[in-house]
Amino acid sequence: MSKLARPALHAALTVAGLVLLVLGTWFTVHLGVSGTASFRTTPRDGVVVLEPSVLNRVDGPVTVAARGAHGQPLFLGVATPEDAEAIVDGAQRTTVSGLRLRDWSLRTSHSGHGPAPALGSADIWRAVGRGAGTVRLSISQTAAPESVVVTGQDGGSAELSSLTVTMHRPAWFLESLLVAVVGLLALVAGAFGLWRAHSPTSRKES
Repeated sequence: MSKLARPALHAALTVAGLVLLVLGTWFTVHLGVSGTASFRTTPRDGVVVLEPSVLNRVDGPVTVAARGAHGQPLFLGVATPEDAEAIVDGAQRTTVSGLRLRDWSLRTSHSGHGPAPALGSADIWRAVGRGAGTVRLSISQTAAPESVVVTGQDGGSAELSSLTVTMHRPAWFLESLLVAVVGLLALVAGAFGLWRAHSPTSRKES
């Protein structure tokens, strides 16, 4: 290897190691030992529809937790995407369609303008959750794809103080930790190579 190529390789190794170390450490801290990722948002008033692109993007269970503002009772229902779309129809809605890793939030969009329909009496629901405070539903992935619809308990607008989607996979912690360790080793190796290339002893030997 030429004298010019070697420092360039060491510099690239140092930069790559630093990037991997930062990313691995960031994910390790956020996921914790349990490997749990939580994504949050505060939707506008209306119906909230969580799509399969959020609920069914991992193999393990996903928990949806909705908290009503001012203690408002809520209704949460699990249905097929087609049934959820049909029953919500043109009502004012917040659609949750993705995740943002940079701030651990849910990506949302808004559409519709009509009132929320009465959903609780429909026969499309595979599972339901009702109550005041924080109401939770678990998606097991066995019947994917699925959507979750959130409204007020009587079918009115859902006034939420928070909406959280939580995913749990213990392997995520180990994978993040491994990335951080590989990054640290690459950073040390690259920095040591650069130090040797610029040290007086190395220049004398060359």
